[in-house]
Amino acid sequence: MNFKKTTIRQQTKLKHSVTEASKYWSHLSSPVLVKEYGAIDYIDVSPTEPYKIAVSCSSRVQIYCPLTHQVFRQLTRFKEATHGAVYRSDGKLILAGSDDKHVRLFDPIRKDLLRMYKGHTAPVYRCKFLPDSTKLASFSDDRTACIWDLPTETQLNKFEGHTDYIRAGAASYTSSEILLTGSYDHMVKLYDARSGNSNVLTMDHGAQVESVLMYPSGTVVASVGGTEVCIWDILAGGKLIARFLPHHKTITCMAMASGGKKILTGSIDKKVKVIDVQNYDVVHTITYDSPVVSLGISNDDATIVAGMTDGMISMRHRKSEEEMQKEKEKKERSKLQPVVSHIEENLRFKPSTGDVVISAVDPGSLPRYDLFLRKFQYSAALTEVLRHHIVKNMPNVTVSVIHELIRRQGLAQAVAGRDSKQLLPLLRFINSNITHPDYARTAMDLLTVVLDIYEDSTLSSEVLQLMDKLKGILEKEEYYMKELMVLQGSLGMIMSTASLYTYDENTITIDKDVNLTPSDNALSIDYAINIR
Repeated sequence: MNFKKTTIRQQTKLKHSVTEASKYWSHLSSPVLVKEYGAIDYIDVSPTEPYKIAVSCSSRVQIYCPLTHQVFRQLTRFKEATHGAVYRSDGKLILAGSDDKHVRLFDPIRKDLLRMYKGHTAPVYRCKFLPDSTKLASFSDDRTACIWDLPTETQLNKFEGHTDYIRAGAASYTSSEILLTGSYDHMVKLYDARSGNSNVLTMDHGAQVESVLMYPSGTVVASVGGTEVCIWDILAGGKLIARFLPHHKTITCMAMASGGKKILTGSIDKKVKVIDVQNYDVVHTITYDSPVVSLGISNDDATIVAGMTDGMISMRHRKSEEEMQKEKEKKERSKLQPVVSHIEENLRFKPSTGDVVISAVDPGSLPRYDLFLRKFQYSAALTEVLRHHIVKNMPNVTVSVIHELIRRQGLAQAVAGRDSKQLLPLLRFINSNITHPDYARTAMDLLTVVLDIYEDSTLSSEVLQLMDKLKGILEKEEYYMKELMVLQGSLGMIMSTASLYTYDENTITIDKDVNLTPSDNALSIDYAINIR
């Protein structure tokens, strides 16, 4: 007797339109991962080829070669933790702040310490070279930003006004007199050295500002903090142009790409979003294994580097045309190979006259859960598909096996006889999928069986915690359903009311009895316009 494999139900997938931008950003190679000793503070990619990568981590600046992914140079002239190492526009100098309150200037090739700028009274987290390459800016926890003369180490300007740490700063692309600062006091400030030491513009981001940048035009700036990205128009007096939420957790870093046409944002939700500055749509998403705290990208968009809280550095490179062509050919061959093999097998086999050919299933080719089902070991089959990697990556397999157990009337047998440790995967699966549109019904059926069997059992604290969490999920879902029903009723009333109105150029007619014209009193006109 042949065994019929379990039919795996495929999850319904929404079709997404593939744009040229999404294609462009999807042509990235698999990440090359490098481990550092602690959380990555800041990453900067050299503006010049071969686009070496400066990584601020612990009490050193590591310079990586993007071709070998190995440390090319180490800058270790720091007594305490280093922050915000950046390249000059010609790639010949590196500037870095530190917890010891000083800013240091290095030659990255010879590893020489060239200058040290002293004057801040708290750690310096960010520093920037200014466009004329003879000045630099520093941003400190002492709530000030300073402009320094690069050769003489002289402090030229000191800007005050923030009431909390300054952890973000940017320099104008067009002027060496203009600085942009972002602070934990929620404010973004624009300073102009030509107008004295007071700020020119103040913009309220509404959350602790983690990163700021200026567009190449110098007329628009962006700030990130909390889960929001804000775009401000400088020429309009700091007017808010756009506010959007590309992430669901705190955004930690931001970088400009494609010559100012795209913005990349990184977040502790482990994602990097590519945002089009024309309409502020997310055109691509890159997922990482840990929260992202820093981003760097080369001028040609060929290398993207992300630093994470666990000390991992991820380097991705854009694939060449030859690599993409080889991948395309490989995919086409892999699709064709099973068909060719099947045809060749059928051509080689020549049954005799009157033979009945039955294709048998090789037990060795069956997945483990089907092997258990074949032997009527229902509990083992359910345990197999509740493994973490299957539930996470292939929940449709878990759901299909549960459906097969229901069809065989063996779900209760599969669930029974489990201790508290064996119940945990069951409850985690239910908690994760009880609100999923494709799997909710299956999760509810499984929950019903679990409650029927273990209602009067003594359970561990971990199981009870998961049950409490499930209770909260269901209560929240009930609340959402009630709110949606109220909204549905309101929309129904609005739609039915709107059908009673007719409009022409000068008159708004309600039913057939009330007629409001522009000559009527202001209250009636305002009421009619609001209804419309």
